[in-house]
Amino acid sequence: MRFGLVLIGILLACVGIFPVDEYLGAHNLAATGMAIVYVAMVVSLPALLPSMPKVFVMLGYVYVGVIVVLAGFFISGYYNLTAVELVVAVLVFSWVIVFLRNTGAVEQGAGEEDARRDDEPAVTKAGAVP
Repeated sequence: MRFGLVLIGILLACVGIFPVDEYLGAHNLAATGMAIVYVAMVVSLPALLPSMPKVFVMLGYVYVGVIVVLAGFFISGYYNLTAVELVVAVLVFSWVIVFLRNTGAVEQGAGEEDARRDDEPAVTKAGAVP
């Protein structure tokens, strides 16, 4: 997941480095690459982080669906490139923000669970507390 987040950041920088009016191919490659990395992260999330809340996983799938619909609107000429890039960027980065919040909450919950286990007295095989 860390690699995907870093790659999204690099691709976002490339979108800004390559203006659309001067470097259309490089700009579109970076923007499309960012969306592809995002989709790969969403699809692999349940396998890589099974403790992630199911609602968050479903949110990622909904966002991917919206991105696919936007791509269809762009291909048909209904939306222009700027509109699609803007909406996709908002979706991807709102997902990243919630992802970071959820990973922090999952880690904090695991830490509290470990602390609870440390506070509990050890029980021997006979069932007595030493």
